[in-house]
Amino acid sequence: MKAYNITLLTGEEEAWLIHKVIMSGDDETLSTLLASMNQIRRSRLLSHYRALYSKKLSRELEETLAGDYLYLCCSVVTEPCIFLIKEINTLLTEFPGPNEELLIAFLCERSEEELAEVKKHYHKKFRKNLELDIDCYLQPNAAKWIKLLINRKEIDTCCDLKQVATDAQRLINLGFGVSYGNDGPVISYLIKNRCPSHLRLVFAEIRKLGKHPWERIETTMPPDNKHRLTLLLQAIDKPEQFNATMLWTIKSESGRFWKAVLAIRLSRSKKFYKKAELYFQESFHTTIKDQLKEETGGNVLLLLKKLIKF
Repeated sequence: MKAYNITLLTGEEEAWLIHKVIMSGDDETLSTLLASMNQIRRSRLLSHYRALYSKKLSRELEETLAGDYLYLCCSVVTEPCIFLIKEINTLLTEFPGPNEELLIAFLCERSEEELAEVKKHYHKKFRKNLELDIDCYLQPNAAKWIKLLINRKEIDTCCDLKQVATDAQRLINLGFGVSYGNDGPVISYLIKNRCPSHLRLVFAEIRKLGKHPWERIETTMPPDNKHRLTLLLQAIDKPEQFNATMLWTIKSESGRFWKAVLAIRLSRSKKFYKKAELYFQESFHTTIKDQLKEETGGNVLLLLKKLIKF
């Protein structure tokens, strides 16, 4: 493998170099180059590649590579939002049914702007409304909770300490799972109208009384609903830890673990991924890299290891 310092290259030179490496079949260099680029450089690469060779880079990869390595390389050169909506659609439509925990993990801790982009591109890509697809593929009670994550409208009181105290007291007084009239549970309103940072402050206030928020869910709530609300609260409270735990629960499912790792790495900030990686190691006394070695190998493992390193 020849060493290249791509930070010194122009966008056109990067496109030429990637083309040369693909044509030579040097997968190790291709993996290194793709993994070492940030998203801005990858976006620039896509534009220059199409201008130089009159075809999309993904099309070139499809004509040259195959299998999981093709999927991985194409994922890396896909815009993060587009990659995310494809993963969401796959989760919704997969057999025998959607994985609700993965959906919550992928959708939690997204800003209102991110969610707007997700919904816009989902409709553009699949000619369908994301909310309607959630209703179509999920059971009604599951859809209700998942839709709270994609329909948030953060209001100006977010992270106002006086409002934090008020919201915490309302939850303590009125309960987490009890509905009042047609308004639904108080927690539903708060998830939809408060930013995650605000909710974490509310949860911290509640925790001062000796219990986690999900431990205060009413015992009369139907078990399935209670389980889903618990997952939702845990994802909001510690999103990186929730993603790490989700990875651990699917580690024995062939082919799913590494794709979930990829989804977190590509659709989240590097800081978010590193925190999830640390939680994984501290909680389960193994590393994501070691789990990847057990599940995959060859070019796929090579590129994955480089991606989580950079």
